[in-house]
Amino acid sequence: MSKDCENVAPGTVTLTPPSGEKQTDSTTRQYMAAMIINLLAFTQGNVVGWVSPSLPFLQSDHSPLAGGPISDESASWVGSIACLGGLAAVPIFTYLSTRHSRKVTGYLAGVLLVPSWLIILYTDSERSLFAARFIAGLSWGGGVILVSLFISEVAEDSLRGRLGTYIAVFSNGGLLFTYILGSCVSYRTLCFFSLTVVALFIVLFALIPESPYYLVYKGNIDQAKTSLKWLRGENEELVELEIERLSERVAKLKINYPNKSFLETLFLPGVLKGLLIGVGLFANLNLCGFMAVLSYSVNIFEESGSSVSPYVAAVIIAALRLGASYTSSLLVDRVGRKVLLIGSNAVMAVCLSALGGYFYLRQSIDMRQYGILLVVSLSVYIIALSLGVSTLPYLILHEILPVEARSLATITCQCVLWLFSFLVIKYFQSFKDILEIHGCYWFYATCCTVFTLFCYLCVPETKNRSLESILQGLSGGNNIPEEDNERKSLRNL
Repeated sequence: MSKDCENVAPGTVTLTPPSGEKQTDSTTRQYMAAMIINLLAFTQGNVVGWVSPSLPFLQSDHSPLAGGPISDESASWVGSIACLGGLAAVPIFTYLSTRHSRKVTGYLAGVLLVPSWLIILYTDSERSLFAARFIAGLSWGGGVILVSLFISEVAEDSLRGRLGTYIAVFSNGGLLFTYILGSCVSYRTLCFFSLTVVALFIVLFALIPESPYYLVYKGNIDQAKTSLKWLRGENEELVELEIERLSERVAKLKINYPNKSFLETLFLPGVLKGLLIGVGLFANLNLCGFMAVLSYSVNIFEESGSSVSPYVAAVIIAALRLGASYTSSLLVDRVGRKVLLIGSNAVMAVCLSALGGYFYLRQSIDMRQYGILLVVSLSVYIIALSLGVSTLPYLILHEILPVEARSLATITCQCVLWLFSFLVIKYFQSFKDILEIHGCYWFYATCCTVFTLFCYLCVPETKNRSLESILQGLSGGNNIPEEDNERKSLRNL
């Protein structure tokens, strides 16, 4: 019931401390907690980014493996098998985060990366390398579940949108970190630095408290009060009120949720439509081709024949993605989710069409002097991706479903995400052999065009709207465009 726990928090009322000084202190504490837990997201960026600088080395004559350079088939497994680990992590970490606390689950997600990086650091076996990447995928998948869950349970309403997008900011930071190091240090040194980040997370994670919602759920009221005092400040009245509301919400969930079967949950008002929208958003995330672009960015630039250094280009792209994801965190509560999604898909469609044209013309024309076109098109694509499609699916999923359905929806969407990620990365090379590189880009451009229409026609705008308003709209009722002032002050977490 992990994701139900996650989404009970959004059904919880939180208040703002009356004192400006205490409010500032509590806000600082929440930012601190969000940044520490998102170090786990930073390590996910390391896991994804490691592939791009490492595959060319593993396929070279200097490969550290006993069997020498790895084949294209083996390279596709190195890039994709972590996604199978992520898929396996969904039921495991969903269960553990409910039964054994958020903190224990967080430590497990971090600790799993230690043997993974150590194996990569010292192995000379191809199979051991596959095993290490699978273990890294378990951590990756567990981290995705835990970070979103933890933030939803500790952040005040006014900070929910911004802190909820930090998972993208930090994972992109990890990607940039890995690309920069991968361009200037050795294969083994890169693994060592990645281990250092894991160690930093494990140490700093001890500084932040357990989720107050989880503690109330388990009946540890005194510990929950201590956690809230750390997160919200020392205002006793505020803490007592939030504990009372958390307790009421937990009691209702324990009474109502077990009484609903899978089908009863699926056919609650607005749930089926919300679930289909969520599946569509997560399919969008992979069918825009970003996993293939990130995992094979160095190889793509090498194949282009561009005079731009492939490693430099990859670093530039990662930096743009980091900046765009941070910009998204600033815009999400101003511009709105739907506008960002539509614009993101439309711009990506144009950029991918241009990239396809570049590679198509390269078959008959010397395009090396136009290498900057490749860099610009791919860079704008990455910016558009990070402003919407790669940043918002989790946030929107948590906003369009009732508490009873969020476990079902989150597990379903996570499985869609990891399965599509595996297929896109594993078979990118085969896909490229069939359609050629320009055909791949045109296929992804077509997908982005379709998802532009999907977002325009099907995805509701959730900015400044209550859960009741959103569900009413999804179930065919009249939409309530905006919350009144009272609900804004007592909005769901």
